[in-house]
Amino acid sequence: MMKITIPKQEVLHYMRYNTSAIKPSIEALIDALMVEVESLNYKYNYIFKDISVTKDSVTINNNISFVSTDLASFLRECDKAVFLGVSLSTQFERKLSLYQRTDALKAMIYDACGSAFVEAICDELSRQFEQETNLYSTSRYSPGYGDLALEEQKKFYRILSLEKMGVELTESNLMIPRKTVTAIIGLTIKKQQKTNIICDCDECVIPCRKLYGGTL
Repeated sequence: MMKITIPKQEVLHYMRYNTSAIKPSIEALIDALMVEVESLNYKYNYIFKDISVTKDSVTINNNISFVSTDLASFLRECDKAVFLGVSLSTQFERKLSLYQRTDALKAMIYDACGSAFVEAICDELSRQFEQETNLYSTSRYSPGYGDLALEEQKKFYRILSLEKMGVELTESNLMIPRKTVTAIIGLTIKKQQKTNIICDCDECVIPCRKLYGGTL
């Protein structure tokens, strides 16, 4: 299992905290909970696929298609992609539930640490994909963003065999454990700027967590 360090700035982002006015007591609690979350187990799976892109769809291995103009635009320079799934252990869910019953502030920070941890794992895996393929990776794109329907989560679930990771997909296409991310990452010989393309956040960071596979 990779050793992942949570970027504190990401935790503050999920907390929507004004970093210029952070209190020492809050910062100390954040630091402690980051260490706690970094010790948790996590699982991931990924699979490389050949893709073909038209104006309004993306097809993998001439078999499974995703009808989405936004996704097609996002992957327009790619002929390969990686499907990625990352999930924190149920230990996180149990501890978060405890904090929610006993300490609202700690629960909020712990939840933000969990989101930032999953994103950090995805970021590290993206770097590894580039090293493994000698290609450049795009940002991440997940079901439910843009015009890619949340129902497409079913296809991601099957492609990644997430049931083998202990992940459950509900009838409403939400995943359990809650800190589970699926995404598609394009691979291309041409380096692309990793920016948001349809995000409407009032306050955003690049790469955009709302658009590209974030665990908000």
